[in-house]
Order: sequence, then structure tokens, then C-alpha cells
Amino acid sequence: MVQVNGLTDALTEVDNFKDSAVSEINHALDTLSDIDFTVNSEEDVQYIESEVKSAMDALKEALSTLES
Repeated sequence: MVQVNGLTDALTEVDNFKDSAVSEINHALDTLSDIDFTVNSEEDVQYIESEVKSAMDALKEALSTLES
């Protein structure tokens, strides 16, 4: 848990958490929007699975940030 001294520090910490969560969400959205969903081989499926997993990990990190 982050220690704060006063309202200004608390507001700064809130902004930092918000910025971190927004960054993770934007990363996830960018990852998802960049995926080429054309499937011609097993490698394509593995690529899509990997990119979706990466986006999910970023969203989980954002959720964790917001929950802390």
C-alpha cells in the first residue's frame, strides 16, 4: 500500500494509478486492433492466441492497478 502525506499526495497517487490503468487498457486495445485475424495455418492460430493472451494480461494488470 502506498503511504501518502496529505491530500495533494493522495490525489497525485490516484492520478498515477489512473494513468497506469489507462495505459494498460490502451495497450490492450492497441494489441487487439493490430491482430490480423486471417487464419491460413496453425501458426496463424498460435499468433492470434498469443496476441489475445497479451491483451488479456494487459487488461488484468489494469484491473489489478484499479483494485489496489
